[in-house]
Amino acid sequence: MATIALVTYRDLPDWQEDERLLAEELESRGHEVYPTIWDDAQIDWSACDLVIIRSTWDYDARADEFLEWCEHVSKRAALWNELDVIRWNTHKKYLRELASHGIPIVTSHYVARGNALDLPAFLEERGWERAVLKRAVGAGARDSLWIRGAEDRAPGQRLFDKLIREGDVIVQPFLDTIATEGEISIICIDGEPSHALRKIPKPGDWRSQEEFDAHHTRHEITTEERALCAKILGNVDGDLLYARVDLVQEDGQAKLIELELIEPALYLQYGDGALERFADAIETKLG
Repeated sequence: MATIALVTYRDLPDWQEDERLLAEELESRGHEVYPTIWDDAQIDWSACDLVIIRSTWDYDARADEFLEWCEHVSKRAALWNELDVIRWNTHKKYLRELASHGIPIVTSHYVARGNALDLPAFLEERGWERAVLKRAVGAGARDSLWIRGAEDRAPGQRLFDKLIREGDVIVQPFLDTIATEGEISIICIDGEPSHALRKIPKPGDWRSQEEFDAHHTRHEITTEERALCAKILGNVDGDLLYARVDLVQEDGQAKLIELELIEPALYLQYGDGALERFADAIETKLG
């Protein structure tokens, strides 16, 4: 029997559906499973056999503090995913690194903290009528902006000027395929594709999360998508308990838009046997 912490944050002190189902499965196997808030100073992490990050959805706003917590926990218990993987995945510069290894990624322009960018002129030069502006350390579309046309360029410049004072910024073209074909999220367990879903934003939106009323349906993973997942995960330096590979179509090709290795929703209810596979993978980490 093991003691397992499924880690969340203060605004979500109880489990989401995935975590509730996972806890029930692990408890049925004889383990003790607890919801834990990552920045709760009262928790003795050394009392846990496994600490599994699940819904720490404020980590990006407190990235330095969160990484310090990860380091603290990793010295006292088995942390998944591993510390070095979390460090690497926190900043979206990982996309550039993967691109250097031949991974197709969505077109992205990076601007380092403190640098200026004339956003309207940049978009005009690139021929991007529509674009997405986001933090390089960010999650859940927080502090992001969909620039839908000329009317949004002035607000976009104001947001860029604010964000660049605080950290690095990414500008990406908005892909029409996101509205029509959506985003494919492939959930990988113990390094292998398990199940997937297609996420299409609601009309007039660009965000794929359920809280923004995006439409989610099951997706059958293709042979090509499996091969791309293998190539992507093969370029991650570290062992993975879980991963979510988010793909979109650009120029007729599936490209990586996000590789989620810290706290992705895993949509276990979308995959037949996914819950059991994840519990099996967790038990392998117990040794």
